[in-house]
Amino acid sequence: MADSVGTNWKPPRWVRYAKHLPVKGRAWDDVVRGTAGKHAASRYGPHPAVNEATIEELELSAVTEPEASHPPPAGVARGELRSPQSSLRAYWIRMPFVIGASEGEETQYAFVLRSPNGEVHGYPVRRERLIERGMPKDV
Repeated sequence: MADSVGTNWKPPRWVRYAKHLPVKGRAWDDVVRGTAGKHAASRYGPHPAVNEATIEELELSAVTEPEASHPPPAGVARGELRSPQSSLRAYWIRMPFVIGASEGEETQYAFVLRSPNGEVHGYPVRRERLIERGMPKDV
């Protein structure tokens, strides 16, 4: 079954970006504060279920059809967004718990990009940023 990007796109494969992974040995409040600022990276954490393996699963589930090999976990909402570039596809995910921090605030949301070469990469983001990109306000 082809996914929503068409047949010219390579199969999705997750790309690890360490700057967004959970920080070990640092208080969560410090991590949240560290995501504030113009060039600060958002971070996944603090929920016990948020680790590198579940981040990969979550981000891959955002870009594939529900019946494909990476179905979304229970309680997860997701959808497609207007892409920041025509060569990319953009998606959002909402978890039923806090999955990270962005812009100095905790968040349940992640923004995920997929490129034609199959690379999938995401990061926590504030709900307002996703609404700006077209996520429905009632999610």
